[in-house]
Amino acid sequence: MNVKKIMVAAGFAVLSFGTFGVQQASAHSYTYWLHPHWVTVTKTTTIAKNKNTYPLYKSYTVKEYKVYPGHHLKVHHAASYDWVVESGKFNTSSHYTYAVERGSGTSWFKQGIHKLASKKKAPKKSVPKYKSFHGYRIENLKDDDAANAFYHKDTHTTLSDYAPTDTSKVIFPYGSHVIPTNHEWYYMPDNSNTLTVYRYYGGAWHNEGTSSDQ
Repeated sequence: MNVKKIMVAAGFAVLSFGTFGVQQASAHSYTYWLHPHWVTVTKTTTIAKNKNTYPLYKSYTVKEYKVYPGHHLKVHHAASYDWVVESGKFNTSSHYTYAVERGSGTSWFKQGIHKLASKKKAPKKSVPKYKSFHGYRIENLKDDDAANAFYHKDTHTTLSDYAPTDTSKVIFPYGSHVIPTNHEWYYMPDNSNTLTVYRYYGGAWHNEGTSSDQ
């Protein structure tokens, strides 16, 4: 779908209110949809992520997403798009606009939040839980909660439940970019009051000593 559907003049937008209003659910006028309202998707629908530019007619699509029956969205009308999304990861901002690729009609959703009798879910993708990360592992999914090694940018150190030599056990959080060997590694076992410092040099990790607060 061509996302560059710009209303060139404000007068055209005003004249269009009556036409679009007829197509909305009878309970609400076109002006009702000028503000975001929650809907439940009833038909598989594509949402385009559009990069906002100036002038606006030069905006372009950078990515597309599929949403399936049962998905909830907060949508409204805008001068440049039939339906703009303002919820969840489809959160329109000054940089990007998330637009529904279904024209101005309402047949693809049901007003309000509903639990559909037969909810079709998006096909599950087989995504590995971890990726390789400088000889260790790193979470491959943003919502994972298995990380046990964290880089502290203020002190330029890594704090972990495991020693840097326990490569099979160490897991860094999603989105980490630090190179572990470039910084000190603080090993503090779970439920322990001891802290062991490791430094990397000469191609290997070296134990620099252990302290305790007991």
